[in-house]
Amino acid sequence: MTISNLTTNLPNPYLFTVTGTSGSQSTSIQLSLGFEDFTLTASPSSNTIQAGTAAKYTILVNPLNGFNQQVNLLCYSGMPPASTCSWSPGTSVTPNGTSSSQITLNIATQTYVPITTHAPPRFPSGRLPPLILGLLCLAGLGSLALGNRRRARHGWLGSGWLAVRLATISLIMALNLALVSCRSSTLVQSGTTTGGYTITISGTLTSNTVVIRYVTLSLAVTSSNPT
Repeated sequence: MTISNLTTNLPNPYLFTVTGTSGSQSTSIQLSLGFEDFTLTASPSSNTIQAGTAAKYTILVNPLNGFNQQVNLLCYSGMPPASTCSWSPGTSVTPNGTSSSQITLNIATQTYVPITTHAPPRFPSGRLPPLILGLLCLAGLGSLALGNRRRARHGWLGSGWLAVRLATISLIMALNLALVSCRSSTLVQSGTTTGGYTITISGTLTSNTVVIRYVTLSLAVTSSNPT
């Protein structure tokens, strides 16, 4: 007897019915088929740590129906930012077919440090603010008006006209220096942020990578400097 159309996520054991027919008579029998397989469980299923410390879990690979093949473990998704996972004694385990095999998972986090950085201000469309433009225009108009009066009295090289020109240049330079020295603050996050995380661990059958089983963990990260 051959059973076809099987997938890697069938119920285990798999129940099916065999029917025998002869003329108008028939009889049926229900059969079950057990597959060699495995499941993953975690102890504890949830953990709470401070940022900068590590959370420890025990991952169990549980064999079904005599399963005794190698399984590779991986932190699949949901890891906190700036964190790493490591396995001990390694990333793979091989059950003996009857009892569960265990492997230790450590999830290390980093201390959360807020850092304030400074960056030059950005103006929309690359233009100066209207207030600064207005001040520059007023300075230019004032220098022209005073310059015309001085030229009428003393000519282009009069000392008053030269003073006005120097004052205008000084004002423009002062405004430019004010713009350069002005900075906007930006808060940059470094380390593992606080919050709750759901981490998915995967176990992949080495001999057939289509067969993957999962288990989820809960991890709460609290502040490393509670105030």
